[in-house]
Amino acid sequence: MSEIDKNSALRRASWVSTVGNAVLSSAKIAVGIIAGSMAVLGDGIDSATDVVISIVMLVTARIVARPPSRKYPFGFDKAEETINLLLVFITFFASSKESPVISASSKTSSLW
Repeated sequence: MSEIDKNSALRRASWVSTVGNAVLSSAKIAVGIIAGSMAVLGDGIDSATDVVISIVMLVTARIVARPPSRKYPFGFDKAEETINLLLVFITFFASSKESPVISASSKTSSLW
């Protein structure tokens, strides 16, 4: 198997995994809201955060793999550090008590 075939298979497997996790996350969030379970809802939000992070990392891998250009003669390796900072913010705000998703879900749970 050539290097291009390996990379293609790896990307395809990563996207299949990400889509599967997105479906699972959506189901957890829906069940959490319907059942009024903050634990299941929180797990669904955690899974959704993982999906977002997976998508960002797949896009980052594509950017970093680009060859150097005239505009960027040293390549795109530094994009990884910038994206890692973005991932820190995503993780922080997803777990924040002031997150719009968590604030809305806590209002829903008071109905039960």
